[in-house]
Amino acid sequence: MDKDTDEYLDEWEELIDSIDKTDIPLGVVNRIIFISDDLEIESDGPANEIDVEALRKIGYTDDLIQEVINQVMNEVQNYDCTLDFILDIDNIVEKVQPITDEYLKRM
Repeated sequence: MDKDTDEYLDEWEELIDSIDKTDIPLGVVNRIIFISDDLEIESDGPANEIDVEALRKIGYTDDLIQEVINQVMNEVQNYDCTLDFILDIDNIVEKVQPITDEYLKRM
């Protein structure tokens, strides 16, 4: 399958969506959405969301982004809240595919 097609990326997205994610590297996160009926986060962007990708674009380092995430997590810890992580599929594919290819060659 051609690695530059939408279909290829869709298959990766489907695979990643099927995995129970408990530890997600910040480098592959685009956005974090906080879902709650009781919660309203003050932000310049969409409510209840940390736009990690936008923070990177304006020069935030991963350490600063992690501080923002930690601050928000402390603020919402007492709320009934679900987190939805929007991942950077292209970045994941770029990192994982070469390792997968090498592993499969050895089989």
